[in-house]
Order: sequence, then structure tokens, then C-alpha cells
Amino acid sequence: MIENEELRRKCVSVWKTALREHGLKEAALLKMGFAFGVSRKTVNLVNHIRAVAQTAAHLAEVYNKIYKIKVNRDTLLAGALLHDVGKLDEKKNPLLEHSLSSVLRAKDGGISEDVLHIIAFHSEATAGKRQSIEAELLYFADFAHYKPLLKAVKPKNNGKRK
Repeated sequence: MIENEELRRKCVSVWKTALREHGLKEAALLKMGFAFGVSRKTVNLVNHIRAVAQTAAHLAEVYNKIYKIKVNRDTLLAGALLHDVGKLDEKKNPLLEHSLSSVLRAKDGGISEDVLHIIAFHSEATAGKRQSIEAELLYFADFAHYKPLLKAVKPKNNGKRK
């Protein structure tokens, strides 16, 4: 997906480091939910990240080809792949907001500031601070795979935390 080999390698490294630090194997991500209120049996963290990345790639293509607006596809895809790496930290300590933790992990992994920006501002709370088209597109790609799922895929425990 990411054409720049160095950036692709860094993204993989960020995830491997996070998994190692939490004592998790990659398969654990298949059992991890990505959002409260959405059944993790149907939509796990891996599925969510894949869907966001595919949507982001499509949006980049549409903006580049149809609107003739330059979108840095690699930057957008790196943000899509790393935007929720901080969910591992948030799961362990709910006081840590995953956007911040994702940025810190990506920065430690040598990820560029333009990617850090779009990771940092992918939530609704940061709408007015997005400074790039890639940040806006990541936000829309992410929330396309969140808000509708709240209505379509509800957990069986009636939304109660376990």
C-alpha cells in the first residue's frame, strides 16, 4: 500500500514495538475491539484499520484524479495504518487518549511530522486544528468506519462495559 519503502518499514516497526511492549502477538489484535459500542466479534481493530486504510487510499485516488488536488497518498496511508496504534496503550490505561499515544509511538518510530499531524488530529474533538488535506481525509475515512457501525453492529451486552 505505502510505496515509500522506508516509511512502510517504519510503520511496521511502530506496530511491532507496541505489540512487544504490551506482550502481545499480532493475533491479539484480531480479538481487540476498536471502539466502545461496536461489537468486537464483527469489527476488530485489524478490520477497522484495514477499512480505514482502504477508504483513505480510495479518497486519495479520487482527489488526485477527479478533483486534481494533490494528496500525499503515502502520508495519508501511514496515518491510516498508525492512527489507532495507541489503542493498545488506551486499553491498558483508559486515562491515556489513543490519539496522543499513537503520535508518541509514531514519533519514537521516526515517522515524519506531516504523518504525526494527521494522526494527532483524526478525532472529532480536533476538527478546527487540521492543517492538511490528508488530515481531513483521514478523519473522514476513520469516522466512516465508526459512526455508522454504532448503529449497525451493537455489542450483545447492551453497550455495558465489561
